[in-house]
Amino acid sequence: MQKKLSAILATFLLFSLPVIAANGPPPGAALPSATAAGALTLISATTSPGLNNQIVASQSITGTTNDGSGDLVCATIWDDGTPKVSQCLSVPVGATQTLTWTLNWTGSILTGAPGVGLYVVDATSAATPTTGGAISSIDPILPSQFSSASSPVPTLSEWALIVMALIVGAFGVVHLRRRSNRRPAA
Repeated sequence: MQKKLSAILATFLLFSLPVIAANGPPPGAALPSATAAGALTLISATTSPGLNNQIVASQSITGTTNDGSGDLVCATIWDDGTPKVSQCLSVPVGATQTLTWTLNWTGSILTGAPGVGLYVVDATSAATPTTGGAISSIDPILPSQFSSASSPVPTLSEWALIVMALIVGAFGVVHLRRRSNRRPAA
């Protein structure tokens, strides 16, 4: 009796805990029509002081279904089950092309699941870029993978610094000579 009660309690606890396994959309039954002809590659992930984030990724895709102007393939950044930004590109039917997505969004990265997720789907409309068959994904892209983009600090070249030092030195010599010429003779 105690073993059955323990098993029931363990099952109850297992299913009652909130679990967020990934950042992306819930798993669906849709099958992709566009196919991956290469791996999804993360080119860069950057964040800047104003919480401006950017992910650039690429993948070779073969188009198989005409969605109007080729096979529409959309990349979406997901954070804790919420889509942040999407970009859709088309591949001609029967052709294989390397697509490069540049995804920009503003805001902090939430902490329900680590990082953000990048999902590529075969969409049928740019109005619904998150629906369609999953082609590939990278989840998670962790904050440690983001490089920090900062504003460049203005500076002078070596020669400009030498010239500036000579000018400041010349002004100093002129000032000291004028000062010594103003002193009354004792």
